[in-house]
Amino acid sequence: MDSKRNLFTSFLFLIVIFFSATTVFANVGPPPAILWLKFDTQNTREVELQGVQIIGCHTAACIEPVLLQQLGVCTNPNCLSGTPIYDEGIYTLDCTQTQCRAESSLYRDGGEKGEANYLKLIVQFSDKTRQSESFKNPFLKDYNWNNNLLVKVDEATLEVTKNTEPVPSMYKLPSQYLLAFALTLLIELVVAAIFFTARFKYSFSVLIKKLLTILVINSITFPIVWFFFPAWQPFIDSSSKIFGIAVLLASSAYALLWYFVFRAVSLTSKIDWGAAIILFLFLMIFACFELVMWLAYQHYPVASARGLSYPVMIAFAEIFAVVAEAVLLNLYGRLPLKLASWLSLLMNLVSFFAGLIVFHEWYF
Repeated sequence: MDSKRNLFTSFLFLIVIFFSATTVFANVGPPPAILWLKFDTQNTREVELQGVQIIGCHTAACIEPVLLQQLGVCTNPNCLSGTPIYDEGIYTLDCTQTQCRAESSLYRDGGEKGEANYLKLIVQFSDKTRQSESFKNPFLKDYNWNNNLLVKVDEATLEVTKNTEPVPSMYKLPSQYLLAFALTLLIELVVAAIFFTARFKYSFSVLIKKLLTILVINSITFPIVWFFFPAWQPFIDSSSKIFGIAVLLASSAYALLWYFVFRAVSLTSKIDWGAAIILFLFLMIFACFELVMWLAYQHYPVASARGLSYPVMIAFAEIFAVVAEAVLLNLYGRLPLKLASWLSLLMNLVSFFAGLIVFHEWYF
């Protein structure tokens, strides 16, 4: 009777979480307008970016320019002086040497008084200051949260065009997440099957159990590799970082529950812990959904240009995968740590190089 009451309470709790998440989704504000600027310096010698000004204009003639946002210094006589009107609180501009991210919801409406109907760039490099012609605010052309512009740097001017490259994100090919997971899982299962057969000559039934252990381990490490580590790249907003940390903590708790399943001495105990895992997954799905809805559309934290480069992030993620999977093979599969380390290294090397072949544009 107690178990039925606990089950009913759990489902009631899930329903409350679901409606809470739905309420959050319905009441969040729109996401911020983000203007991406990618600098193409192929036509000039290598120069250092020192300052960026985003200028707003009421008309294409830009008779009364307004300083919207500024980063760094701009000392040329053509630079605008004064305090940027979008340089407060939630309005941010951050740059690397090759790219800038400007965030302001006022861009979407052209500003409170039409001061952002047209935009203009003034950029100070180490050799000279260059400026662009005024161009129509891209947010007024099409209703889009992100607009990606290519800034071609010539000897004396800046030419602004639409950038066809995707905007920076946590993933290179997010639409192929499931394909990447399936490929990783398939390859590591095949490598593990060959390893177990050659080293231990397991029977078919024992081999299947070992491969199921590999499947469980991948379900723990893969979300961390895909959601936690990519969140620490440049220009990734802090809500994604918070979500990455949530995934790390949830996966750690999920791993702990599976530890009790594999260490359980009776079938009844294994089933009880398995039911706890199912309930935990439902809770995490709704909790993470609510977290994303709460944070993703809030002008809460900002994205910084500081972060791990993509190759460095990949290196950290792969090292984590090798170490974590070796430890879990030792804890779950009772495999000696030395053998577990070699198997983990072999599985991850094969899956990584297979990924290079299949997703070469994703990796680099």
